[in-house]
Amino acid sequence: EIAGALGISQNTAASRYRYALAALRNMLQPQ
Repeated sequence: EIAGALGISQNTAASRYRYALAALRNMLQPQ
């Protein structure tokens, strides 16, 4: 159960990190 919870947390963090990078690229390099 603990491992499952940690896995979900890691996936969420990764998703937020990727989303943040995409947002920054869009702000720095608007198309």
